[in-house]
Amino acid sequence: MDEMIQGRPQGISFADFTEYEKAFDQEVDRVELGFVRIGYMLRYALDTDILQGSGYTSMEEFAYAKYKIDKSQASRFIGINRRFSEGGYSDRLKEQFKGYGVAKLGELLTLPDEIIEVLPEELSRSAIQAVKKEIREEEKISDLEVMMEEAEGSGGSLLDQWMEVYFREHPDKYLQIRNLYLSTNRESMAADILAPGGTAAETARIPGMGKMILAIKGSDQDPILMNVRTMEKESYSWSDCVEALRRLCPYTVEPKQAYEQHYGIPFPEETPDQKPEKKPESTKKKETPPKPQKSEKTPVAPVQQKKELEAPPTEPAPPEIPQERQMELEEYQGVVPESCIVCHDGTEVVQPKETLRAEGIRLADELAQWMRTGTVSYAGQAEGIALRLAEIIRQIANEEHS
Repeated sequence: MDEMIQGRPQGISFADFTEYEKAFDQEVDRVELGFVRIGYMLRYALDTDILQGSGYTSMEEFAYAKYKIDKSQASRFIGINRRFSEGGYSDRLKEQFKGYGVAKLGELLTLPDEIIEVLPEELSRSAIQAVKKEIREEEKISDLEVMMEEAEGSGGSLLDQWMEVYFREHPDKYLQIRNLYLSTNRESMAADILAPGGTAAETARIPGMGKMILAIKGSDQDPILMNVRTMEKESYSWSDCVEALRRLCPYTVEPKQAYEQHYGIPFPEETPDQKPEKKPESTKKKETPPKPQKSEKTPVAPVQQKKELEAPPTEPAPPEIPQERQMELEEYQGVVPESCIVCHDGTEVVQPKETLRAEGIRLADELAQWMRTGTVSYAGQAEGIALRLAEIIRQIANEEHS
């Protein structure tokens, strides 16, 4: 039986791949337009007398009895047709929404046209749902409450303020900013940091202004920053994004330390995107140990009972032996040299600190090595080393003159 099923196809055949691909595209288009046409047919039943004499008293009754389309589904199809069909009342989908699918269009139904316009076409349904959730949360805050909020940060452009909030809430992405200094194409790297998948709609809330969406449609298009309260939007170049990112995290400071210095808060040990999976709790109930049963005492002689009642002689308690513990680094005064460090995770690893001159010599060697054998792909890294080396030279010169 399986051999018969897996035999040669009995339906239409194709001369070559081009003909096959064209036919396949037509079938996909037919499926995508199906729900738009269904919405059109349902609207036609509402707005005309086509059901007269059919035995059905309403469009809803006909749709459910014939096709099991309930009232809410019918309303959804009609809404999609009204919103996304050509002219607002046809059986053809607008060109810009082809390929979206009924699920994504259903999510877009409740979004304003201004936001739909800036959202990337490739945005997934779950990403659209996340945007809608952010908008609902912002709608709970009144305009008066927004006016009373105190602005935070050091000002700057709207993009600077957005990034100030966004990277404070995404410390894992903040660590990636340093990659800018190691890349030969910093604009492309900025796009990778903000939208690893190529497109994105990231949100951050600026106090005193409200929720903002940074819509990214690819590295070949300028990002758009939109206020979901006012629908006002501004366009920024990728070079603007690079400069804003560099102001957040300088190359000369270790990223976690730069985060703590910039925001004045400790770098979180566990970022929102790196939460460990919760282990399922065991369904087994803790077994309570059975109560010991009273053992029946065997009768003893009176003399034996008297001896048992007498308290046994007390022996002197052994002296307490102090428990061994790991001494802290600070307790080794005069023993541990000053040029030592302790790892950030608390482990007591001691190694000499690199002096300023030693660091300069090391960086100079690395730069010389690149000059001899380096390639263009590492030019960004060499530039960062040169910047740090120049800073060390200035610092040493200042120390010599002071």
